[in-house]
Amino acid sequence: MKRLIKPWHFMLLLLLLAGSINYHAFERIEMRTQIDSRAETRATPTINLLLGGFRGVVADWLWLRAMMLQEQGRFVEIIQLAEWITALQPQFPDIWALHAWNLAYNITVLLPDGDERWRWVQHGYEILRDQAIPATRFHPRTCTELAWLLMHKIGGTTDDFADTLFFRWYQKYAPYLAPDGTLPSDPVQVESFRRKAGFPACRFASFEDQYGPHDWRHPLTHAAAWAYVGFKQDGDQAGTIPAERFLLQAYRQLLFNGTIRQDEQVLVLEPDLHRAQAVLTLFSDAYQRGRLHEIDEMYLMTMERVIQLLAAKNQITEAEEIYAQLVEQFPASLSAERGLEALTALPFQPETRKIPILEESP
Repeated sequence: MKRLIKPWHFMLLLLLLAGSINYHAFERIEMRTQIDSRAETRATPTINLLLGGFRGVVADWLWLRAMMLQEQGRFVEIIQLAEWITALQPQFPDIWALHAWNLAYNITVLLPDGDERWRWVQHGYEILRDQAIPATRFHPRTCTELAWLLMHKIGGTTDDFADTLFFRWYQKYAPYLAPDGTLPSDPVQVESFRRKAGFPACRFASFEDQYGPHDWRHPLTHAAAWAYVGFKQDGDQAGTIPAERFLLQAYRQLLFNGTIRQDEQVLVLEPDLHRAQAVLTLFSDAYQRGRLHEIDEMYLMTMERVIQLLAAKNQITEAEEIYAQLVEQFPASLSAERGLEALTALPFQPETRKIPILEESP
């Protein structure tokens, strides 16, 4: 007589239980004084009890299945698998990165509407911010994934609906801030914004104290802040190198298009020269640490662009001061050998970006 219950039936039952338990698996973790506390899903104790020693086996099988679906381009099906895996192994950054990437990138390219794309991108970054980062105890890799998504997908220009994504972000946070995008003077309003943005209290204050007031309407500001959290979190210095790189990249982009002003029916993004010296100091510190590959080239190019920007704005004294720093740091560079006049005479067009102001999101 054949057995009616086969081993794979038992496996399927466990997976279904895991999936049902894991719906909205994570509660938001408010990190007030310590940001290294462990976060677990509500489902984790039950799953541990049900699966016991088979937990790792089930997670590995789901991983293999997810990779197969990834190769086949079946991204919607991966979403449920990713939720199951994060319930089984919430402490691993890789599955969270895959989950958010599918939501913010692979799913969105199938959508022909900007606001539909915004909803999926928003879901992707909120999963990283509100679930993955607490669950992985603020692992630098997870913070870096969030910084990349904010910098590239929302703050960048590669998406067909890049302007829509940027404006929806701007529209989401502007009501909580001062007219220029900086933090309001009322501490209650500051706390309201911090909670809305999902930042841990202890890192939020130190970020502002160290790098000065920011325009928090800009997604690159949030990208820099999350890279900063990852950079400051892990005692293993090697693990913070990607976070340090994204911190520099986010600030470099803020330097060149970090000022937001409204001009009739568009938002105009322009260079933020008030932050120039602070950004160059950030690069100088990273250059002295010597941990980043090609940091010297990135640092030199940033100094050259800043000098050209200052000269274009007729801020000659400031340009001369930074050029003196360039010569001191990179005496063998072409810019140092050819002189300030040759550098400022090169063809240069300051970066601007115009983003249409949209109606309220449906």
